[in-house]
Amino acid sequence: MFNIRKELDNKQEQIIVWRNEYKYKQEDSPYGNFLVKQIFSSHYAMQYMWPELMQYVDGNRFHNYPQAIDQLTNLYNTILKRSISPNIDSWIENNPDEWVGGIHYFGFIDYINKSQKGDRKSREELEFSFLYYTLSDLCTIEWAAVCATGVSRIDAVAYITGCQIYPMPLDDYKVITNGLGQLYISRYLEENYTPLP
Repeated sequence: MFNIRKELDNKQEQIIVWRNEYKYKQEDSPYGNFLVKQIFSSHYAMQYMWPELMQYVDGNRFHNYPQAIDQLTNLYNTILKRSISPNIDSWIENNPDEWVGGIHYFGFIDYINKSQKGDRKSREELEFSFLYYTLSDLCTIEWAAVCATGVSRIDAVAYITGCQIYPMPLDDYKVITNGLGQLYISRYLEENYTPLP
């Protein structure tokens, strides 16, 4: 099962490393933009792998969850490394208004600019956004792994979030990641997230 506490801790530790690496308090630090690129790298990877991920969802390929989550996590990491990382800079630069999983780069520009000028609230917003969106993507992979063991799409949402939803089409990346984000990730962060100093 998705260990959200462990994933949140890992991501917050990574934020601390990146803060130091990108000298986040210096004016014109690339830190805020770097965080947004991480969000979009994750979203592009999910969008890119979505057709294959849905084959797992519909295929009932696995008898146990660990095999399913391992394969889907490996698929995500491979796509991120081979297809997304080499292209993310040009995609953001050339298509900043492209919607990916319900968000676009333009929506973050004001926060990036303010964080470069030392605005702490903007930096915190970017850090929270990084946690929210990347954890939502991990939760989406979790959902697919649960489905791949034979659980229905609707029941997999309930299994992960503890919330029953009305039957509806669950075949769109934006719908799934936003739904899981709202039903599970935002609630969890509200109860467990403390901004870094």
